[in-house]
Amino acid sequence: MFDLLKMAGKIQGQVKEIKSELEKARFSSDVDGVKCVVSGDLELKEFSISPELLQKMPSEVENRVSRAVQDAFGDAKKEALSKFKKLTGGFPVPGF
Repeated sequence: MFDLLKMAGKIQGQVKEIKSELEKARFSSDVDGVKCVVSGDLELKEFSISPELLQKMPSEVENRVSRAVQDAFGDAKKEALSKFKKLTGGFPVPGF
């Protein structure tokens, strides 16, 4: 029983470490004038649209914004999943 509690404490510490790493990690995407930066814990940190792009058709701007945001968040999710899968020995991680 003591070994099980010790292991649980170790895993809890590793989870905190992974969460801390993810908070500091940055994932960016730049799609033709739209820049999006998110943290590994899926917080939007930066977002910008170039002035030149704003002169284009709204649908084109929307498409690029969507792609940039999806790319950045997708990369952040992949990294988080990879880190937690290492911790769980490959078992599925809820929420990813």
